[in-house]
Amino acid sequence: MVALIFPACLGISQSRAISTDWPNASDFLKVFGQLASHGNGPLLVEDPAVAEYYLPAGSQWQRWSSTRNIVLPSGANTGGPSGTAGVTGDGNAGVYAEFITHGYFSYIALNFADTTPLDHKLADQLHRDPHYHIIQVVPYGIEIPPIGQGTYVIWKYEPRR
Repeated sequence: MVALIFPACLGISQSRAISTDWPNASDFLKVFGQLASHGNGPLLVEDPAVAEYYLPAGSQWQRWSSTRNIVLPSGANTGGPSGTAGVTGDGNAGVYAEFITHGYFSYIALNFADTTPLDHKLADQLHRDPHYHIIQVVPYGIEIPPIGQGTYVIWKYEPRR
């Protein structure tokens, strides 16, 4: 019986940590949910898993790309990490640049967390692109003193008329 106490306590503490460590995404889901539901264009979200799970538009899996891989309307993938980076590596910046230049994504949401170097390259390009505009900066995650709370920066594609 005593031999079971340590594994049980360890399991309980690990379960509690896993279930409470998720970042607070409620504000992001409110804002991005409205955007995703008012269109059918491709979406680029740095970490789309939470949004795909909770938002009605999440069932339209062909629309959702991440900063690791771009999903085409056919369902095919492109822009993924190099073979040496593995599946968790940053996507290919050059491929993303091409898709951004051609206005492929209706909305782009970056939080500069998991794929930070790629996010900064994409943000630099988005700031120079006359068709993409920041429409919202949304708090994300928990407050971490002295750093503060993370944010998602959301760009919208608006072609010139």
